[in-house]
Amino acid sequence: MTAKMIQKRFSCKNEELTVIGGYLLTSIKRDSSSFAAFSPVYGEEGIKAFEQKVKEADALVNPKSETNELRRVTEMLYAELDTVIEKARRIEGYIMMCKEAVPVSAKYFGLTALKQRARVRDAEGALDNLKFVNANIAKYRDALKEKGMPEELAAYLADAAATISHLNHRQYEASAERKAIVNNNTAILNELYDSVSEICCIGKILFMDNKAKMKEYTFNNLKKHVHIVKKIENTDENNSQQPAE
Repeated sequence: MTAKMIQKRFSCKNEELTVIGGYLLTSIKRDSSSFAAFSPVYGEEGIKAFEQKVKEADALVNPKSETNELRRVTEMLYAELDTVIEKARRIEGYIMMCKEAVPVSAKYFGLTALKQRARVRDAEGALDNLKFVNANIAKYRDALKEKGMPEELAAYLADAAATISHLNHRQYEASAERKAIVNNNTAILNELYDSVSEICCIGKILFMDNKAKMKEYTFNNLKKHVHIVKKIENTDENNSQQPAE
């Protein structure tokens, strides 16, 4: 008999819930005397128990081995895409030198789209355009070689298609494995959410006359804060990862 799948009791993403739990942990430690006075459930041991739930859920959402593998594969994939961009620029130079011998621009050769897709880390889009570029290299190989294109450059781009395809598939597998671990342990996340909800309710009771602290114990406000921080982090990461023109 198949075990019944446990449904999530919260609307935010799994990783957002653990971050929210971390925010609340900071707040409840600061306001520990108020919570302890309200109920012995939130004395020193109660706060330690909540901290343990946050740590357990975080380890679940970000399993070390699977997360490290996903990061490793992603770094390899991005490095390959960066190299393809550099090689594409070289092909553009040989096309320029060929003039009428290669009667198409870099755009219609497929190089412009290839570089664009690689810059935004669209592996599948880059792969589709790389196949088109490789077909054109084969079509105009003699003219390109005459202007100095080394055979190793064409060979690299031909091999890069297989490399990108493999890494993209491995990235998907690593991400799926990571998600499966989380999905198989939904009960732990639900338990954390129950504690988060209770702490938020008590916090709003205790600090109903303190707007600043009320926000710190309002779930939707905490979720918005997580989104803002994540957006800033993603912007910084994209700026650092995208190669120069």
